Amino acid sequence: MKPNYVAKKSAWAALKFWPTLIVVVIAAALIVVPIIISGAINTYTLIGAAALLVVYLIFFICKLIVLKCDKVEFFDDKVVQKSGVFSRHEKQSVFIGIRQVEIHQRLLQRLFKYGTVTVDVIGHWDIDLTNVKFPKRLRSYLAYHM
Repeated sequence: MKPNYVAKKSAWAALKFWPTLIVVVIAAALIVVPIIISGAINTYTLIGAAALLVVYLIFFICKLIVLKCDKVEFFDDKVVQKSGVFSRHEKQSVFIGIRQVEIHQRLLQRLFKYGTVTVDVIGHWDIDLTNVKFPKRLRSYLAYHM
């Protein structure tokens, strides 16, 4: 059975602003400071800066893979949340009715069109979708089913 709507995570959510800025500044400092002090660049500082960037890139790719494996599928009668890379986790709930849909977006989230959507479902399980792509489309879909 094919879902009516699939809410997926945004790739931009893996790129955190402050950690990325700190890593880039440290890598740049490892290259620029020796040039300013001695007038030449040291091979070891280049290797250190490159290693720092490679390690950060590996963590970024791992976070991206985890985000891309997380999705919520909306059917006519149920909601299915699937997550996990190596071990899969699936959570199902009856899709009875919706009382309220909230969207939370920070400045960068608005620029890159992703955000957190909270769906208040009649009954028990509230659906919290963090870093979902196109939250306004999801809200429009859910408003149709209210």
